[in-house]
Amino acid sequence: MFTSPSPRDGKTASAIGYSLVLAASNFRVILFDFDVRRSDIGRRLNVGADLTDLSRMDTKLDQLLVEPVSAPGLRVFSASSQGDVSRALDVVGRRLPELLRTARELADYVIVDTPPVGQVSDALRAAVTVDDIVLVTRPGNTDRTELQHTRELLDRLGHTPTGLLLIGDWAVGDAYAAYGADVVAEPNGRPPAGAPVPPVAAGQADEAPTASVTAGEGNEEPTASPPKPFPYP
Repeated sequence: MFTSPSPRDGKTASAIGYSLVLAASNFRVILFDFDVRRSDIGRRLNVGADLTDLSRMDTKLDQLLVEPVSAPGLRVFSASSQGDVSRALDVVGRRLPELLRTARELADYVIVDTPPVGQVSDALRAAVTVDDIVLVTRPGNTDRTELQHTRELLDRLGHTPTGLLLIGDWAVGDAYAAYGADVVAEPNGRPPAGAPVPPVAAGQADEAPTASVTAGEGNEEPTASPPKPFPYP
């Protein structure tokens, strides 16, 4: 299950990308779009389904899945709500356990995209059913309060995310986007010939690189700056 604390953190793009990589590796993959408030997977992959089909209990999962032309091996369920969102959420909630159980039998991997946990509780219905959760965050976009709220909700469910995916987007003005942009690395990762080399202080030319520390006064040993706490270990 891919989810996030806040909107626009990149969870949907991450779920699609992960699904495409698995499908390209010849795995059978089913991708569910359960963000019925803002369904976006169908638009990106040019597929779609009708929620009225999902509301009929005699409709089988095989009838709801669509395989994108551009991604053989990947089957998708994506349907947006055209009317009452609460009714759509009720339909999805009632059929979710059955759909995921059946999907496990049909595919090697089942990927679920949900709404942001930090804003709405829809994702919690899936969280109690899935095996793993990947939490997607984006510096400069993820709200700290919503991140803390997400942690508290998942802790109550006894669900620690299997992975924390940190997405950076230089296109929106990352403060570090231009850092080192004037030096283009060669294929081996070294700066190109002729690039300026940072000066080395006297007496340090033969020393091995060390971690950055803060020196004390007099003859005190230097002390390292303490690491900042992070919500998940």
